[in-house]
Amino acid sequence: MIGSDVPSPETIVLTGGRYLKEQDVTYFGSKFQVSQLHHAIIILLANSQPLHVNTTAYIFNKVVMYSDQYRGYQLSVDVHFNGNTASLFIPEHYFMKTGEYYLTFTIPKRHETELSMAVKPTVCIYLDEDISRPTWDTSGCKVSPNSSMSSTVCLCNHLTTFTTNPL
Repeated sequence: MIGSDVPSPETIVLTGGRYLKEQDVTYFGSKFQVSQLHHAIIILLANSQPLHVNTTAYIFNKVVMYSDQYRGYQLSVDVHFNGNTASLFIPEHYFMKTGEYYLTFTIPKRHETELSMAVKPTVCIYLDEDISRPTWDTSGCKVSPNSSMSSTVCLCNHLTTFTTNPL
């Protein structure tokens, strides 16, 4: 099912854009807030100029510095810029706790970049009517990686009434 989403994405201007000559890459980093568990996150990276590069983004929390290496809960996601945008999908099971998360990545070589990042949490839920007081529940439903900033694709293993991001 494809649902219409209620919240609009939060747009963040990425910090960084620092060219590291010795590695011949441009470094970017930003942070975003996770306020609810059981939500997938869709991140849209937009650039003012077309880019045609592939890179890996790292998403983590609980940053502790040990001899110039960051350690914490880390996830790596492939990023494919093909034109002005790249989209990242982070499944709902990744976020074990609420709080601040960090996104970092590098772009090969020096590129003219003015990147912004939009973050959209999304969730698929169903109406559990088997109890005395019906409630919305996430059991048996998950957000598909085919979701985007404009629509959420739900994958549920039961035939019930379900939706995305209710008010």
